[in-house]
Amino acid sequence: MNRLRFDLWLFISMCLVCVSGMLGLFSIIYQNPVAGSSNILVKQVLAFVIGLMVIIFYLQFNYPTLKKYALGFYITSIVLLALVLLLGTKVRGVRSWFVLGVFSFQPSELAKLAFIMFLAKYIEEMRTWKSWRDLAWPVLLLLFPVGLILLQPDFGSTLVFFPILVVMLYAGGCRLKYIVAMIGFGALLSSLTLVRIYAELQSTAVDNYVVRVIANPNYMLVFLAALLVSLALIYFLAKRLKFKLSFKQMMAGFSVVTAGVLGSYIFEFLMKAYQKKRLVVFLDPYLDPLGAGYNIIQSKIAVGSGSWLGKGLLYGTQSRLGFLPEQHTDFIFSVLAETFGFAGGALLLILLFIIIWRGIIISNQARDEFGALVATGIVTMFAFHIFLNIGMTLGIMPITGVPLPLVSYGGSSLVMNMFAIGILLNIRMKRFYY
Repeated sequence: MNRLRFDLWLFISMCLVCVSGMLGLFSIIYQNPVAGSSNILVKQVLAFVIGLMVIIFYLQFNYPTLKKYALGFYITSIVLLALVLLLGTKVRGVRSWFVLGVFSFQPSELAKLAFIMFLAKYIEEMRTWKSWRDLAWPVLLLLFPVGLILLQPDFGSTLVFFPILVVMLYAGGCRLKYIVAMIGFGALLSSLTLVRIYAELQSTAVDNYVVRVIANPNYMLVFLAALLVSLALIYFLAKRLKFKLSFKQMMAGFSVVTAGVLGSYIFEFLMKAYQKKRLVVFLDPYLDPLGAGYNIIQSKIAVGSGSWLGKGLLYGTQSRLGFLPEQHTDFIFSVLAETFGFAGGALLLILLFIIIWRGIIISNQARDEFGALVATGIVTMFAFHIFLNIGMTLGIMPITGVPLPLVSYGGSSLVMNMFAIGILLNIRMKRFYY
């Protein structure tokens, strides 16, 4: 294997990030045996070895074969997502895993990569974007996995699909106005959902008039009706004054707003009570300091107490005394920040940045559109997970249960993320052969 064709920066960074996660698990196990079993470290090491074997095996093939089997991967992931609702094991109120003895598998991890592959195949074959109807298939491809994952219900795992869709469509040449409309829909959906849940949790304590209007479905219905009438009047006046104004674009904007409003009600309806609390306590953790806000409060204490150089391996007080919940999954970065301090946290961020940086370069240098699009989707998946997880531990993003790629405990997550890195390595290497 020619080392100039093999991306050592990407591979070594991946391995170091995985090792940092194992160090975090080691610290958790021996500081707080009650919170962590030695089995989780053994399983993580085994998953890492399996991931390396998957990478070595996959590098023997050409990545364009992914395009040939993209539909099969996608259908398989949808079938597994449906089966896990019937046959899966419920853990903490979420039915997301198949448990086979000591091993478990989370189909949503496969669904992310399958979605990226099939979407890349579709965009490459699409080539032109003439109207909104051209977006129907990509949106439909998104709705199947997202809908099934929401039924588990696993709200956090669904979040990554939307940025993957938007970024890949943009990279595939989709018209900017469509991208802006989708981003506007996503921003409106998320903001309205947050406001409505916040108002619901605060109940009568909310004195902000705008928040109360948004939280009331009757007021929102009146708002949409008033908006529609206003747009009709504006269009009528524009016609009389002979200003150019597209009726289709106005209705498209109204449709985006309406979809965002209705979507916020659907999301709120599907979410469980504990998920609602976890989603909004980042705005004010002391809304529920001993419940949903407890995680954020303890996480921020752990990160801050690490100072510049950390307390040292096996000496983290938040971890050792069991104050920090979900140490091995959601808040593994908090454990590492407490243990190795700002320096260790910064080094981990640099390694994660190198993975993103090399992925962007591989996407730009890919010899075909399919490879570029797959690399773009993978980079987006990693970047969004990293931003959301670390933001969650610092209290600037909602707690959604999104793991930190290659670091958080989870065998299926680690193997699938390493497989994603293997795809990037394959795209990089194969560009020299054709």
